[in-house]
Amino acid sequence: MREILLAVVIAIGLSGCFAPPKPMYFKTKDKVVEYSFDDKGKLYEDGKLLGDYTNISRATQVLLRDNSGKSYVNFNVYKTKGVKSATIYLFERGSEFSTITTTGSGDSICYSYMAGENLDISGFASVYNKQDILFSYTFEGTLDKRESKMQKINELYVSRSFLDANGGEEKSKVIRGEIIKLYASYKLKFIRDILSRECR
Repeated sequence: MREILLAVVIAIGLSGCFAPPKPMYFKTKDKVVEYSFDDKGKLYEDGKLLGDYTNISRATQVLLRDNSGKSYVNFNVYKTKGVKSATIYLFERGSEFSTITTTGSGDSICYSYMAGENLDISGFASVYNKQDILFSYTFEGTLDKRESKMQKINELYVSRSFLDANGGEEKSKVIRGEIIKLYASYKLKFIRDILSRECR
């Protein structure tokens, strides 16, 4: 995750020169949501336009979007006056797709962060093993300049291949819970690292 953040900070805002990536998916027991990319740098959620994405590498794409639906090609979304909520869509191929929404109560997210206020963090993710989705989850937490706290994690889907490889539903419950907790906790740190760099 630290390497991904560094790549994002260095490369975000630069136009990509890669062929459109293959779609990625968020999967639950009841539905599958497709995120697809075109050759004009547009990202779609089940066919609905979300905005412009940025290629960080052949394996990583990112999109930032505020609560009004406007997309951004850099982290100015966190500094923009009037934006109280922003979502980052992060596509790490062969590893994870996730969204992370940051919500504050001040004139901007950075204003709230620098004032020492709590920010609400939430999102969802699907963890991959190459092309296969192993499990999906949602998460909720808070952070400020001093600390971050994970408050709630819900498992939404776990693949049969993961269950079979780890002793079934009951035997794998602890290990997959720890894995999901680790992945979710990285999301809070990821956002804190971004805000500590951007909100100065």
